[in-house]
Amino acid sequence: MRTKVHVRLFFSCIICITSQNIFAVGAPDYLRKVATEFKDPSAQYVLGNMYETGTKVEKDFKEAARWYYAAAKQGHVEAQMALARLYQEGRGVEKNFEQAFV
Repeated sequence: MRTKVHVRLFFSCIICITSQNIFAVGAPDYLRKVATEFKDPSAQYVLGNMYETGTKVEKDFKEAARWYYAAAKQGHVEAQMALARLYQEGRGVEKNFEQAFV
């Protein structure tokens, strides 16, 4: 258990440090693993951003919304804002102003 906590913290630090230059290490598969296995909200947010912008993956707003939602559910503020923007603009999700401002 203790090892998992240390590993998760390590991954979170890497994600935070590299969020400005996410792909210095070459990360889509790596981030996907951290996001799914460790349920790391920072990794989930970064994946959402990757899919929204089409950085190192094919642009896919529906997939972006899925990852933003996973992070937002855990209280990740940037993911909550990004998901709200997608709802407001109707990208990857049905346009829904009520959902955007909840």
